[in-house]
Amino acid sequence: MSAMLLESVWNYHFNTQTNVIDMHISNLRRKLSFNGRLSAMVVTVRNAGYIIHATA
Repeated sequence: MSAMLLESVWNYHFNTQTNVIDMHISNLRRKLSFNGRLSAMVVTVRNAGYIIHATA
């Protein structure tokens, strides 16, 4: 999945054993949390990608 995302978005070919996308998603999830409350959720859609859901 990460390889597909990097190749499609940035035309970047890399070692498929890397976790660069996972780390960016993890950082994004952490930054979307403010004082323990989520302003949005990043949901992993297996074999498809990610969805960002805004929360009220």
